[in-house]
Amino acid sequence: MKKSKLLKRFLLSMLTASFIIPIGAMADSPPAEENIVKNLPYTVETGVDLSYNYGLYPNPDKPGELQETKPELGKLTDGKTASNVAFSNDGWHKFLRGLSRTIIFELPEEKAVTGFKVYTVKNNHAGLQLSNYYDLYVSENGADWMLAYSYDNSHQTAGNDDKTVRTIISALNVGRFKAKYVKIKFRVEVNTFIDEIEVFGTDIDGTEAPFVKYVDPFNYKNAYNPGIEGMRDLVLLYCGYKGDYDKSYVENTEEEMLYYCGYVSPNGAILDTMFDSFMFSALSNKLPSGRYCGQGGDPPLMSDWQFFIDSIFDEEFNCGAIERALDKVKQATSKSDYTMQLVINMPYPNISPNKPFGDIDGDGKEEYCRNKEEQLKIYAWFMDAVISKMEQRNYKNIRLGGFYWEPESIKTSLGEEEYAFIGKVADLIHERNVNFFWIPILYANGMDKLEEMGFDVAMMQPDLPWNSQYMKYEMFYGMSEALKKYGFGIEMEIHWNVNNPSHENFNSRVREFYAYLDACYALGMMEGASHSYYQSANPGSFYYLGKAVAGLQRELYDDTYAFIKHMYKPRITISAKEQNAVAGEKFYGYASVKMNYNSRIAHGDVYLELVDPPKHGTFEFAKSGDFAYTAEAGFEGVDSFTVVARNEFVLTQPYEVEINVTKGEGNESSQEETTGENNESQSQSTEKDKNIANNGFVIPAIIGGAVIAGGGIATAVAGRKKKKGKK
Repeated sequence: MKKSKLLKRFLLSMLTASFIIPIGAMADSPPAEENIVKNLPYTVETGVDLSYNYGLYPNPDKPGELQETKPELGKLTDGKTASNVAFSNDGWHKFLRGLSRTIIFELPEEKAVTGFKVYTVKNNHAGLQLSNYYDLYVSENGADWMLAYSYDNSHQTAGNDDKTVRTIISALNVGRFKAKYVKIKFRVEVNTFIDEIEVFGTDIDGTEAPFVKYVDPFNYKNAYNPGIEGMRDLVLLYCGYKGDYDKSYVENTEEEMLYYCGYVSPNGAILDTMFDSFMFSALSNKLPSGRYCGQGGDPPLMSDWQFFIDSIFDEEFNCGAIERALDKVKQATSKSDYTMQLVINMPYPNISPNKPFGDIDGDGKEEYCRNKEEQLKIYAWFMDAVISKMEQRNYKNIRLGGFYWEPESIKTSLGEEEYAFIGKVADLIHERNVNFFWIPILYANGMDKLEEMGFDVAMMQPDLPWNSQYMKYEMFYGMSEALKKYGFGIEMEIHWNVNNPSHENFNSRVREFYAYLDACYALGMMEGASHSYYQSANPGSFYYLGKAVAGLQRELYDDTYAFIKHMYKPRITISAKEQNAVAGEKFYGYASVKMNYNSRIAHGDVYLELVDPPKHGTFEFAKSGDFAYTAEAGFEGVDSFTVVARNEFVLTQPYEVEINVTKGEGNESSQEETTGENNESQSQSTEKDKNIANNGFVIPAIIGGAVIAGGGIATAVAGRKKKKGKK
């Protein structure tokens, strides 16, 4: 019996051993996953160009720092998380606006990527948003990419709590993807704070997924929005409830509106039409009940909305005044069929579970605004009330062009459903055979979803007057690329300080608006894009500019008219006095840039650029206009060179400078004699040579008639004819 038990134990132990040993021998342990980007450097790409604005602009409060965290600090891969969720915590890598960010890593060696984590934070109330997606890309060569995995985070973006909450985006074991380079891409709306990104992977074992090259499916417009149905230059006006302001702020008169409907001379003569359309908004979004009609404000009230409609269609002011002003413009210009189109800024019906909106269908019962369906009913009532009022007034000169979406960015706190909701509002508008407009802030949330939301015309705000501490005029380069890529027009924003020439900021504000005009001229937005014109109320800046009989204000009104008619050109001219040289002798001359009122304050330092050098001598030329010329010995006659004047946004027509060259008698020996005897003259010549060298010797390439130097605007001058003749 005892032997039998021992035998059983022995056989059982042998059986167990025989089970364990072969399994260990047959299959190795799976390779351990590790964070393969820890302590690696990385680069950051922005969704739109931020070189001169927002995140990549110097921080005015912290010299030497940017608004956005510098990648070289390595905060995303240092293995450390922020010690707390305070906004001021130094552990966060902070991203500011710009549509999206793409973080790019180069691995030391090829790995099999299996997943990632992003450690971030959320507080929608404070503008700290989560992205609705986190995409993982892999590449073997850094040029061709595969979208390995897209993490859908749309379920976490909504909510308006003001509590800051840590969030970990975790996408592990999503597959095996061979990579030498890795990208993590996510949306950035206002602020995005991330303290760590981890990418997990193992050694390559041959089981990795086959490479499939990513092709971006997005329908990029690659053209500015040109406007619609004749609406291309839309001026913004105000009416509604006056609130704390004088009633003149909401009662636009016929005399005032004349300067918007027509182009009026300093002596009051109507010379031409001006803006082609106008939009009315409620002044300060304030309403008679004391409520505000903007998104995120008070519950809506039917009587408030009706007051706004009645103000728009007032018989004496606003549309009534515009109707009569247009009669005068048509008579003066003999354009008997001319009309302007009206766009109306719709109040936003904020959801309110308890407070009624009003009886919108006449059944004696109050309607509410408790959900999306009831919001849409209120919008439909508002549109129909506007159309009914238009029919009552029976205007000859005003047509209804459309409605405007009031929020200037799509709120993350409302979730992804808000995009579909706006699309339904667009359907209501299009059912009434009018158009849908939007003027979002710079790089607003939703800028890449215009088609999804149903907008016919969208014009983006550069926001320069309100954010000059975060931006430079050069921002128009990158902005123009984004506007064209996504199909936008542009808002032309003029600060109210231009109304008062005695204001200390008057000159800088005029200069600012000329930056808009010059940039649009140079970058194709004057002729290619639609424009809205933001101005102050009572009635607005363009009225005060037009009333001026001379000076910068008048120049600005005239140039705005020229811009609307696509005739604007920066007011810069080149001049040169008569140039006389002797063959074989070095001659110093100067060509100058002439600038009057507005052109002297056009953006950036204007400099001269050489297009064609002289044909009969040696030549040195500086951006300042200084030049040194030595005609070849024995030459007699007229030699010439051609220059243009330019800055960041301005490029003039080519200008030819002529040099009269005389042969001179014994000029070679005379030159040697003079050089030996006059040290002072030699010293002056040497100093001039230094000045020319220090100012830069520029001879750009000429391609198809276009000056290629500085980049960005060569196409704006292609094909222009060279100006001939002595000046």
